[in-house]
Amino acid sequence: MMERTLKRRSIGDADCHPLSVRRFAPSIKRMQRTVASANKFASVPADDPQPRYVVNEEEKRMAYRNKVYVSMDADCDIRYYYLMKAWKQNDSTSFSFYDAHDLNTILDKSEKSIKAGLQARFRESKAFVLLVGEQTRYLYKYVRWEIEQAIKRELPCVVVNINGLRFADEERCPPIIRNDISIHISFNSKILQYALENWPSFHYDQLNKRNRQPYHYKESVYQGLGL
Repeated sequence: MMERTLKRRSIGDADCHPLSVRRFAPSIKRMQRTVASANKFASVPADDPQPRYVVNEEEKRMAYRNKVYVSMDADCDIRYYYLMKAWKQNDSTSFSFYDAHDLNTILDKSEKSIKAGLQARFRESKAFVLLVGEQTRYLYKYVRWEIEQAIKRELPCVVVNINGLRFADEERCPPIIRNDISIHISFNSKILQYALENWPSFHYDQLNKRNRQPYHYKESVYQGLGL
């Protein structure tokens, strides 16, 4: 289900499907035996070093994070963010977006104070969404800084193309995230929900493999969502 390209790879349903872990069943069983032994003999250290990323531990660490940090060109593309806020998920609930540009709670409007406030919002976010418009790649003061923060914090990054492209926009997408691990999708509620539900686990799995390639979904994924 994987297709390799020079700069990015596409992923399909099977790549994000929970059953895809069955090929790792022997390794999982060995890990379970190791955990059982560790619980019985807590004073005996494990022989094998722990991997850098363990999905279960990551889920525990992220449990208190329930927001999606959205970055955008607030001057030109804010209307698309407001449209996203009006979107509903399949269960009719709203998306839990974090309005990074609502600075009313930050009294000191200096750049230093604003970025400190945004960092606090990053700490409560489980994923990062970047809206890519015509001018996004030229914004450095905040948008580029937000992208750097997301990459530094290794948040799952979803790049949403306002112009409808279903893969990385070579002209509009900032190179710093276009060439790093991220999933590039079109501007649509169904594919955004799909990405937010499926991309994070795949993201951490790829980090565990030291893979930082950008991705996009195959056309079959969009077709399965009726797009």
